[in-house]
This record gives sequence, C-alpha cells and structure tokens, in this order.
Amino acid sequence: MDLRNIFKQEPPFSLIYLNDLGDAIMNVEEKYCHWAYRIDYTNQKTERVFTYELYHQFRLMAVSKPQFYNDLRLDGEVGKRLADLGLENCGSGIYITQGQFSPDLVIHLAQTNREEEYQKLVIEAKTKYVRNDELGEAIIKLNHYIRVLSFQYAILISVNTDFNKLLGQIRAIFPKPKSDNLQNRFGRIIIMSRYQETFSARPLLEICN
Repeated sequence: MDLRNIFKQEPPFSLIYLNDLGDAIMNVEEKYCHWAYRIDYTNQKTERVFTYELYHQFRLMAVSKPQFYNDLRLDGEVGKRLADLGLENCGSGIYITQGQFSPDLVIHLAQTNREEEYQKLVIEAKTKYVRNDELGEAIIKLNHYIRVLSFQYAILISVNTDFNKLLGQIRAIFPKPKSDNLQNRFGRIIIMSRYQETFSARPLLEICN
C-alpha cells in the first residue's frame, strides 16, 4: 500500500510503517472484524479480537522486512501515563481527567525511550460505531501521544463504520486548528477505516479543514 496520496504536502516522516499498517488492516479476514455467535447469529464486534489478529498480520510483515523492524518492538496494550502535562482538548469541548491509558498497538524501540526517531506508530482501534464523546477522547489521546511521547504518527482505526459517517462525526467534534503546532499534530493523526472490506485513510488535518 502507498499512502502518499493522502497527504497534500510531503509527509513529515517515512511512510513505511503506515503503509505496512494499511496492508495489515486489509489482511485481517472479515471473520475477525465481526462474526456470528449464539443461536440467533447476532453480529458481535470486539476491539480485542480484531486487534490481536491485526498484531499477528503486522508481525508477519515485520518478520519479512528485518531491515526496518529489527530494532523495533510491536507491543499491545502497554501502559502510557498522560496526566503529567495535562491533555489538550484540541478545541473540542471534551476534557479528560483519566491519567493512565493503554494504546491498542505501539511500534517503538522500548517503553523507556521517547526519541522521536524510534517512536513510529501508536494505534487506537474502534470496531463499532461510537458516540462523539468517545471518538473525541480517542483522538485527544492520540494528539497527546504525539505532543508528549514524541510519536511520529498516531492512528485511529475504525472498523465497521461507514467512512463518510465517521468524517461527519469528527467534523462535528473538532474545529480547524488555529495554532501551527496543533496543525502539525493534526497532520500526523491518521484516521484509517476498514468498512465492508474497503480501506480509506485521511489525516485529521484534512478532515477538519
């Protein structure tokens, strides 16, 4: 996958890991996105099952590219403390007081390292339709991961929600950022969607404009 065309300007960091993430998302079989259960065959959707399979698909990709991944870790649900500097609400009107979070997936050198060079991707996944406040909180956390923990890209993966509906929700939550710093971070928060076996992606900055 080549995600260069989702950026209006030259991407700020290498797209190797973003591209591989997009491929890994599409390599997840549909049965791990939603499936039938019990006798009534109601579709059950859960983030953990999707994320575990995404981890597996990404690991397969990483093993095949040791020149890019040998010095990195792919970790799931590692603890990240966010309370130290407070969380910006990014103009949303949503305020988070919780201080400890666990991103679904992280591609980095180690928990003890915060150098931007080695903080590749931090990922949150939602496998069902979520309310505006929950969606806003996820994006606010992604902004904080970039601002404080120096991640190059922060990604929200939405599964099972129409991409246009998702974009409408985001526009209703976040206004166009005014400061250069927030614009820079919004350009590095990537919204990815897997909906009915179709992939879409766009930087948050382009959604809010």
